[in-house]
Amino acid sequence: MLKLYGEEVDFKSKNIIDEIFTTPEKVLKYAKVGENFAYIESNGFYSSVYLTSYALRLLSLEEKYPDLREKMVNYLLSKKNGPFWYSTKDTAASILAILESDSFKDIKSDITVKSEGGKVIVSGEGFIEVKQTERIEKEDQYHGIKLKTEIFKRYEFLFDGEYIDAFLPVESSWIPISMELFDSTLVQISKVPREISMLLNEGTPLSFENGKLVVEGPFKFVGNEYSFDKGYYEIQFVENDNFEIQKGDFFKDANYH
Repeated sequence: MLKLYGEEVDFKSKNIIDEIFTTPEKVLKYAKVGENFAYIESNGFYSSVYLTSYALRLLSLEEKYPDLREKMVNYLLSKKNGPFWYSTKDTAASILAILESDSFKDIKSDITVKSEGGKVIVSGEGFIEVKQTERIEKEDQYHGIKLKTEIFKRYEFLFDGEYIDAFLPVESSWIPISMELFDSTLVQISKVPREISMLLNEGTPLSFENGKLVVEGPFKFVGNEYSFDKGYYEIQFVENDNFEIQKGDFFKDANYH
């Protein structure tokens, strides 16, 4: 890992993970290369996206094998589901690797932020990371900040051993913290509150009790592009009464696809 940040250390690799983090020639050895894509196979604990991202970072740092790097970028982009990858870890690793590859150095974001009449105006399509904070009340207006379009805030919940992103409206009074597959024979139909059912696109909400929602998929959260496959899912929600924007929060607008 230190080598990716320019630190030279005396290090002997012990496994494939060590090798693709430190030795470009080993990346070439382990890479599965096709006509348009190249990737490093998952080792079970780390995903192919994660390993390919760090292999790409090393090749970019060493300025080795430009054709292989381009195919790795293609692979990473092919694995996106909507604006993100499967997990937050994969998303962070992929974005960093693609940025360091300089494959899109001539592409500019059209997001603009300007101050006008005491108001902060954000326009364009894309994502916003919070650097400074203000409190947003439920009516979406406070201290000169006014949200004129629907904004979705990113929350993370645990599913199948990974933390997954769920984008929900900023005023959501319930947020998911975990999800698991559910035995369909145990489903008991009951009324689902509208404030819960409105958090989902597609799918069929079946019951809601003690903060647990059972839904029949396929479905996706209202602000997400990623869709969960056909099946039955139990989602654990917790009540949310904190509408403050915190440093490091991540948002997107309703018009981004």
